[in-house]
Amino acid sequence: MGERINLERISGQRVASLRRCLFFILLLVNIHVCSYAQPAAGEPTLTLSGNYTIEEIFGAVQTQMGLTVTYEYSVLNRLQRMRVSFRNAQLKEVMERVLRDLPVGWVLVKGQVLLYENKDLAAEKEPEVININGSITDPDGNPIPSASVVVKGSFKGAKTNAEGRFRIEGAPVKGTLEISSMGYLSRQFRLEGEKFLTFVLMPAITQIEPVTVVSTGYQDLPKERSTGSFVLIDSALLHRRVGMNILDRLEGVTSGLLSYKPANLSTISKMPTGVPLGISLRGLSTLSPNKVNINPLVILDNFSYEGDIRNINPNDIESVTVLKDAASAGIWGARSGNGVIVLTTKKGKYNQKMSVSFNSNMTVVSKPDLYKDRNYMSAADYIDAETELFNRGYFNADLNNRTSRPPVSPAVEILARQRAGAITDDEAESQLNALKGNDLRRDMLKYMYQPGINQQYQMNLRGGTSNLAYFLSVGYDNKRDNLVRNGANRLTVTSSNTYRPMKKLEVTAYLNYSQNTIFQHNELGHGDLLISSSKYRLAYPYARLVNESGSAATLTKDYRAGYVDSMMGLGFLDWKYRPMDEVNNTRKYTTIKDLVLRAGVKYEIASFLNAEVQFQHENQDIMSKLYRNGAAYAARNLVNRFSVYDPQTQQITYNFPRGGLLNLGNYDWKINSLRANLSYKQRIRMHSLSAVAGAEIRELSASGTEQGAVGYSDEFGTSASNLNLNTPYPTNPVGQSTLNNAFSMNGSVLGLLNRFVSYYTVVGYSYKNRYDFTASARKDGANLFGVKTNQRLVPLWSVGGGWHIDKEPFFQVPWVQVLKLRTSYGFNGNVYNGSAYLTGTRFIDPLTGAPSIINIVPANEELRWEKIRISNVGFDFSVLNSRLSGTVEYFRKEGLDLVEEVTSLIPQTGVGAVNINAAGTLTKGMDVTLSGKIIENDLSWNVTMLGSYIKDRVERLSYKPISSTVISRDPLGILYVVGKPTRGLFSYRWAGLDPKSGEPQGYYQGNVSKDYTAIRSNFHPDSLVFHGTSVPTVFGAIRNDLSYKGFSLSVNIIYKLGYYFRRPAMNMSYQEILSTGMNADYAKRWKTPGDEARTDVPSLAYLANTDRSWVYQFSENMVERGDHFRLQDIRMGYLIALPRNTGVKKLEVYCYLNNLGILWRANKYKLDPDVYDRMPRNYVPDPFSLSVGVQAEF
Repeated sequence: MGERINLERISGQRVASLRRCLFFILLLVNIHVCSYAQPAAGEPTLTLSGNYTIEEIFGAVQTQMGLTVTYEYSVLNRLQRMRVSFRNAQLKEVMERVLRDLPVGWVLVKGQVLLYENKDLAAEKEPEVININGSITDPDGNPIPSASVVVKGSFKGAKTNAEGRFRIEGAPVKGTLEISSMGYLSRQFRLEGEKFLTFVLMPAITQIEPVTVVSTGYQDLPKERSTGSFVLIDSALLHRRVGMNILDRLEGVTSGLLSYKPANLSTISKMPTGVPLGISLRGLSTLSPNKVNINPLVILDNFSYEGDIRNINPNDIESVTVLKDAASAGIWGARSGNGVIVLTTKKGKYNQKMSVSFNSNMTVVSKPDLYKDRNYMSAADYIDAETELFNRGYFNADLNNRTSRPPVSPAVEILARQRAGAITDDEAESQLNALKGNDLRRDMLKYMYQPGINQQYQMNLRGGTSNLAYFLSVGYDNKRDNLVRNGANRLTVTSSNTYRPMKKLEVTAYLNYSQNTIFQHNELGHGDLLISSSKYRLAYPYARLVNESGSAATLTKDYRAGYVDSMMGLGFLDWKYRPMDEVNNTRKYTTIKDLVLRAGVKYEIASFLNAEVQFQHENQDIMSKLYRNGAAYAARNLVNRFSVYDPQTQQITYNFPRGGLLNLGNYDWKINSLRANLSYKQRIRMHSLSAVAGAEIRELSASGTEQGAVGYSDEFGTSASNLNLNTPYPTNPVGQSTLNNAFSMNGSVLGLLNRFVSYYTVVGYSYKNRYDFTASARKDGANLFGVKTNQRLVPLWSVGGGWHIDKEPFFQVPWVQVLKLRTSYGFNGNVYNGSAYLTGTRFIDPLTGAPSIINIVPANEELRWEKIRISNVGFDFSVLNSRLSGTVEYFRKEGLDLVEEVTSLIPQTGVGAVNINAAGTLTKGMDVTLSGKIIENDLSWNVTMLGSYIKDRVERLSYKPISSTVISRDPLGILYVVGKPTRGLFSYRWAGLDPKSGEPQGYYQGNVSKDYTAIRSNFHPDSLVFHGTSVPTVFGAIRNDLSYKGFSLSVNIIYKLGYYFRRPAMNMSYQEILSTGMNADYAKRWKTPGDEARTDVPSLAYLANTDRSWVYQFSENMVERGDHFRLQDIRMGYLIALPRNTGVKKLEVYCYLNNLGILWRANKYKLDPDVYDRMPRNYVPDPFSLSVGVQAEF
């Protein structure tokens, strides 16, 4: 019987078996596919993702794949970057990706990948181009107009329109786009054939904040919104230089600023009379430098700084803004005619973690090179001149004088003893030869001078919380001058706090304290050793300071040596003068204490409106002390002069108290300023409006007392009293005098009170960020006594405009990032430091005791402040992705209502001069600044070029020139000639030397003449030679800044061109060489006929002829071109990289070299023209200095 089969069961078993078979087949296929996808066993692969250079990719090939890629640098750019994403990539994939679009082939040979140039591949491959459309926005999605999009390495690109959109036609498929816009972080994008792009640019707040805000002292303006002329010096540039004076750091980095060194630059001003600071901005704006302040106005944060500029520690300053025209400086009104320098101090910020900074440096200043002073002679030449005078009987009267006993030099004493037969000719010659071997300069450098050492230490901390920002700084400076025992030290403390007790209220408090002590114990520098007689002025050049035994040597002074010895033999005090002892017997110092306290309250009335009130109190106390102890020559000399010797009793009566001499001065300045203003700032769609309006009152009061004391003991603090000051006493060696006339003990009281009131407003408007308009107006008033009421308040105003051409829709030049035109016009002022009342100097006549008055100046109720009308036009540009940027400006300054002193008054009036507003000047010029980024890689090289051109002239003058106003000894003196520069240089026409006598010859009425009186009196400019100006007309600097990794190098070369100076000339008589001054040209003088062929130095006359000397010294033969290039300074630094866990954010060591020398000069005598822009007795170039330091931030 058959079996029945279950078909359903069989069917289920087959399906299950089929499923198992299918699964097994799929598994095999999957394994096969996976194994096919993997490289063969042992074949190297590369895994790398990111943006790398070709060199870095090949380095990874060697590391991961064990293959060396060999090629020549000329085949491809190994530093070219590209984005790659390799994951287990074989060599073929890697090489195809890296060498794509490059005319380079490759081959693998025994573990090496060899690259070679494939020109056929380059010829076959044509570059592909595409059109790119895109948009650029900020993080909030707002479009950014006028943003620049450029294909790197080409001029192809575009700018965004008002909607932030752009289009580039014919862009390469593979390339790099550079995207930039003012105020935003730039970025780059690697093209991979994209045709539609969207970019978001991030605001560059942290990058641009320090360098794009211009401070006027009243408000902070964005740099691009300013229509005025200014120079902004940021912290890095400001602290590039080392030094204690903040203004020194502006030299060579500020266009339009010219530094010079007036003769009284080191003078300490006891009263606020405006001692020259040694800088000028865009030329001179007055013709009365003694009555009108010629300095730029210095602003410390928000208020004018009236104290000594040496009180300010440069390490406390964050940045400096120099304001040069009416639109920028006009807000300061009647005090801004010479420009404004705004010092912005360092401050903390809200929500800033506390940071600590430390800076320390030491500067070594070499001794000055006294041998470069041409106003000096060798000992041999000097003795030669003395011998000539002696043989002519010049000293006979002094040698035979038994009354006043005038001093004669050791050489003359030797000659006198020789003539008298006291010594033989051989002995005299031997003694004179010994003197000729001496050199006072050698002793001065050995005993009076030393290398200067300056030390600076400064530490500050700053930071802030959500409602408090703070800054605290402490600095100490110690200075050892080149002169032994001279120097200075300074302590500064600065504190600044800003507090927000509530959301809309902000309170600020500021304190700055400085104590500056300046030591001037040594008053005997080069050219300061005096003999003080009718025949001698300076010490003879063969004098010695130290004897062979090492003791202090004696210098003849005031009296003949034999007389001094005889008086000392009678029992008088030691009457000899020893310069080395005087250095230790004198104490002279000045202590300046300055305190600035400032408080302010600012309240936000609305989001666009603020009200602010600020008050500042400045107090400067000055204490000066000059103490010469009883051993000092000055004290001993006065005691001996008034001593009376009784030959019968052989006793000496001392009418002048024995002991020290003391001069004390105490001066107190107080300046109070109160300011209140409203600030408005709002943007409504395409319109931006800002405005400031307010008022200010200021009072400056200063008082001082000066007194003298004799018989003073510094140990006990006591002095002589109950003296008969006005009783005449007999004096030695002859005559009589009162004690008070010999040494003033009456004392004096000084006082000054100035009050000012001002009203001001500033308005700024911008449309579409393309068109800017600014306007300012100010009225200043002061207590100028007697001035008419309607002239007490002086209205000054300015307007300015700016046009951002680069933001115009029609301007589509992608390689131009910034192109701006700006212009301004307005009036600034100069402060007249005099009075409109009848004034004079009252004093007590020392002989009669009656009150008297001198220096009478008559009243002038029409007298008013000076006005300066200023026009300025400037272009700002930045091209080639900001690789080249700069500013070009033209300015015009007109001095109106300038004060001049009229002396042509009727003698019967009893006054010599009157001050009136009648003069005028015109100054024109240009300022150019160019900055270029030469290299931007690991090696960075930036070049900055500054250039200024200034030309001025006197436009109006009410009186005719006289001799003293046409030719002046002062190189910075004013030339009062209409149509000529304010510091022009005239000279007498030079006709050479008379071949028979060697006398100088000039021209008179067109003919060669030796009528020196007539030549000198013929001072009409038409009869003279006009050379040009004595100040540079073209000046500037070229600075190269290089950095490589942590190393930095900055080299600054300054240049001054287009001006002239007088080289020092010899006096024209033997007599004047001793009585007036020496000169190295003595050795070149004409002696015999024929010498005129080798020299232009005239022969010497026996006695002085002032006119003869004047005509030669101020002849055209003595005028030289001042043009020169100078290697001013070099700064080198190295940033030391430290691990983060050390807590040190920045650590830099640096070296600074200053006054390295002149690279080129136009004059053939190798003179330093900068030495001759002042009028000292001796001319010595500034010495070289070397600084080393370290600065750290924690």
